[in-house]
Amino acid sequence: MLFDFFTFIEYTQLTLNIYIASMTQTDWIKIGVNLFVGFLTLLLQNFIPIGGGGISLIFVLTVPTTIGLSLLSSLLYIWLTSIKKQQTKNFIYYLVLILNLFITFAMYPYG
Repeated sequence: MLFDFFTFIEYTQLTLNIYIASMTQTDWIKIGVNLFVGFLTLLLQNFIPIGGGGISLIFVLTVPTTIGLSLLSSLLYIWLTSIKKQQTKNFIYYLVLILNLFITFAMYPYG
């Protein structure tokens, strides 16, 4: 059973190396923008006041959620680099990016 686990890990590493090797500079920029959107809540904290009391607890919960969502969507985009059709890749990327932005601004605890 342990051998199967290590075989799976090795296969996953080889597959990930193939995906990363086929990525262009534009793909890396898109992943960086997606990760930036995940950390946008932390930057908004300095410019838009957060309400006190229980609202600050919402902030503590939304930060890991938005960061985790951006990490997952970045991994999704790495997986999408295997798709050869650029239109499909762009559509899914912008759909996920708009979803991340919507969740970031909708869940932000305004004061």
